[in-house]
Amino acid sequence: MFLSKPTQEQKAEELIDCLRKKRSETVLKELENSKENDWIKTTLKGFKLLRLASQTDNVGVVNYIIEHYPERLNYQDVYGKSCLFYAVEQEQWNTVKYLISKNINYYMADKNGNSLLHILAKIKVKKEYEVIYFELAQKLISHRRIVRGKNLLGETPLHIACLNSHKKLIQLLIDNKSLIHCKTEKGLTPWDYCQFSDKICIDLSTIKDPDEGTPNSISPFSNEVFSDSEQSGGNKLGKSQEILSPLEKMMEDMLCETFSRIINKGGIVGHQYSNKFLFVMGDKVFGDLTMNKLTRKVCIPSYLTDTGKDDPHRTSLAKFYNNFLGEEVPYSLTEVCIQSAAAPGYFGSVNAHLDGGVIINEPCGGVLSYVIGEYGLNVDIKDISILSIGAGYPAIPYIPEEEVREAGPVKWTLHMPDLQIESRKSFIEFEGKYLLGERFFRLNPKLPYQIDLDYCKDVELIKSMGDNLDLTDTFKWIEQNW
Repeated sequence: MFLSKPTQEQKAEELIDCLRKKRSETVLKELENSKENDWIKTTLKGFKLLRLASQTDNVGVVNYIIEHYPERLNYQDVYGKSCLFYAVEQEQWNTVKYLISKNINYYMADKNGNSLLHILAKIKVKKEYEVIYFELAQKLISHRRIVRGKNLLGETPLHIACLNSHKKLIQLLIDNKSLIHCKTEKGLTPWDYCQFSDKICIDLSTIKDPDEGTPNSISPFSNEVFSDSEQSGGNKLGKSQEILSPLEKMMEDMLCETFSRIINKGGIVGHQYSNKFLFVMGDKVFGDLTMNKLTRKVCIPSYLTDTGKDDPHRTSLAKFYNNFLGEEVPYSLTEVCIQSAAAPGYFGSVNAHLDGGVIINEPCGGVLSYVIGEYGLNVDIKDISILSIGAGYPAIPYIPEEEVREAGPVKWTLHMPDLQIESRKSFIEFEGKYLLGERFFRLNPKLPYQIDLDYCKDVELIKSMGDNLDLTDTFKWIEQNW
């Protein structure tokens, strides 16, 4: 495999690369034939090899590492995840079956406070793997501390199971004394999460907690105990709805305030608007929420114009901030969103970032490669459906040929923003339709007349369009494909 005796680091990289290329038999053979494998237990690359083997269901490689270096079984990386966490997240059930036959520490939690039971609650397991899935679930629910454990958002496994309409697991959690009226940091109960889900599979509104007056949920990895007053609850959805209308009003006011204060007229010598009101709105809506705390997978594009004068390889980069590749930094959600909305000419750049539309105007185009890519989530394309929602199809969706037939740079400059926006959107729609066929659906109603991006006085018109839009085909597509 090697032309000359490799260094320890070279060997590690070579084996990891082989595993990525699905050459697990070569990796296993190399490990078995080598007497110098202690790097597996002493270096980060050693755990990286185990992590990758766990994520790709290479049970032979996982078995070799755990049998020879058992200290790696319950080792947690910088994200707080063990090899079992990675196997469960990627639904590699043969590896899971092997690992749970070992002396697993089930009380582990990742850096976001999620236990393995939280992770299981997100997964809709295929029927052929239900036996392994529920074998692991049974091992976890035998510990009351895990059943009632909260992550950093204050969610218990029951919250997550309700959000994902996981009926069997919900019933299992209830049978094992999960708290029905336990509240998250935002004051939401599992019943609230049921109502946010695609399907309410169990009505929790009339079910009482198993031990009235007992302490609320506890973190599975700490001794923290919450007060009884935090446990009292019931359905909070009504209160959320009472808050929602003022929140919407505040958002509208902030947007109108933003786009009614031109600071550099025409955007010639400087950007037209200040984004300070957007930061205020972001703080009101998101608070200190960071991307790694979001419960759904999210990807937000923006364009980094300059990596900085201290970077020896100074350049510009397309950025796709996400929370699903396992290497994310806890970025402020407010900051990432405003970076992604920093449209050139309208706003100043934020942390050297510009609007994600500079790269791509239909974000699913950028995300798709992450989802189906071998080094991304590696999801089978047959399991993907995309509902793409636009901001309105232009009333004049073309550039008049008679105006640009012999146009020079000055005339073309007027059309360049629309040219770049519409050409990219058209390309992504083309790509989506030919990759996914009927599983790609674009909802983008035509605007009644030309509406400028920053013309906030048309907000009421756009809302009226939304209220009167016929969504029959959209709902039909969702029922068939979602």
